[in-house]
Amino acid sequence: MNNDDSLELTSMDMVLDDPSDTAAACNRRKLEQGKNLVKEKRKAIALYLRCKHLPSQVMTCPGEKAGMLREALKAMEKFGDFKKINECLDMIKSMGQSVTLH
Repeated sequence: MNNDDSLELTSMDMVLDDPSDTAAACNRRKLEQGKNLVKEKRKAIALYLRCKHLPSQVMTCPGEKAGMLREALKAMEKFGDFKKINECLDMIKSMGQSVTLH
């Protein structure tokens, strides 16, 4: 280990030892995770609403609606939105598709 390595290590130790920096970094990480969860939930709701209100003729590919519903269902399972989960399952079943929950 040369002199530069020991200086770098010492600086890193100081950063890690400073509780305000560690707490701030932790808070930033939690805030980012929260923002990502909100985005994911909004996307799931948007997919659900698109499938619920758009006619099948608007979808470009066969099975697109079922795929979007499955994606929305997977996200809603993560958030525990049981009402929307049941509505998604009902829509998928009405299309004659089968679904397995994870």
